[in-house]
Amino acid sequence: MIPEGSASNDPRIELAFNLIQKLALGDFSARVTPSDRKDVLDAIIAGLNMLGEELAEQKHAFAATIKKLSDSRSATIHMLKDIEKSNNELTVSYGKLEEKEKQLERFNNITVGRELEMIKLKAEVNELLEKLGQPPKYERPKK
Repeated sequence: MIPEGSASNDPRIELAFNLIQKLALGDFSARVTPSDRKDVLDAIIAGLNMLGEELAEQKHAFAATIKKLSDSRSATIHMLKDIEKSNNELTVSYGKLEEKEKQLERFNNITVGRELEMIKLKAEVNELLEKLGQPPKYERPKK
């Protein structure tokens, strides 16, 4: 409704005012057909119609952008979950590798220690054979 005290009784003013209210409430499909007078009031009505079209397009573009952002957010969350899963798997694998490394170190220490002990024993056998006047049984290790 037009505010009281308007200077004109032109019904197009009421139509323009109602159109402004509808646009303000988010009804961007509202339109008013301009008259055949092609005066300033018709120009204002045409401008309001164009504003409604532009607002409708912007609303559609905004909704499309929100959808893309939402899809992108979902994809990002999915990727982050995949990364977290991979990270957990890598952590478990790393722990297993550390345990294998420790096992290999123990094995290496045992076998190297055994080999050193064998070298000492062979040298001792050779010394005892030499004291008995017999030839050495084992080759001397190369240095």
